[in-house]
Amino acid sequence: MEKYKEKYKEQAPYLETIRADKQAVSGEDDIKKILRAETLEELSSNGYVGVIAADGDSVGSILPKLKSLAEYVHFSRKLHDLSTGCVYESLATVLRAGRKEQPDGEEKRCFHPFELVALGGDDLFLILPAKSTLAMVQEITRRWEEGRAGIIPPRQE
Repeated sequence: MEKYKEKYKEQAPYLETIRADKQAVSGEDDIKKILRAETLEELSSNGYVGVIAADGDSVGSILPKLKSLAEYVHFSRKLHDLSTGCVYESLATVLRAGRKEQPDGEEKRCFHPFELVALGGDDLFLILPAKSTLAMVQEITRRWEEGRAGIIPPRQE
C-alpha cells in the first residue's frame, strides 16, 4: 500500500475530487480504502479497456537548444509539472472511483478506474475504461495545449 501511495502522491487533484464527492466513490468516505484495480476486468467497460499512449509535440527539438545545466533543470521541472498536472487534473475531471463485486462473492472493492503505466517527461501510457477514453484524450489534450505556452514552442507544420 505504501508503494501505491508514493506512486500516486502527485495525483492530488484526482484524490481531492474523490474526497469532495462521496457519490464518486459509491459511498466510500475513507480514501485509504480505495485501491488499485487488480485486473483489466475491473478497468473494463463492457469487457473493453482503452489505452492512451502519447508523446508530446516538439519536446525533443528543445533539448539541443538548452545551453546550461540550470536550463535543463528548469525545463525538466516545467515539463514535469505540465505533464503531471494535465494527467491528474484530467483524471479528476473525467473519472470517478468504481466499485465492483468480487467474483468469489466477497465484499465489493472500491478502486481507482485506471492504471497509469508510465508518465514521464512528455510520455504517457494509461489504461482506463473504454467508455472514458475519448473524453480523457480530449481533456488531456486541452490541458496540454493550454499549458504548453512558454514551455514548448508551437508545432512547425
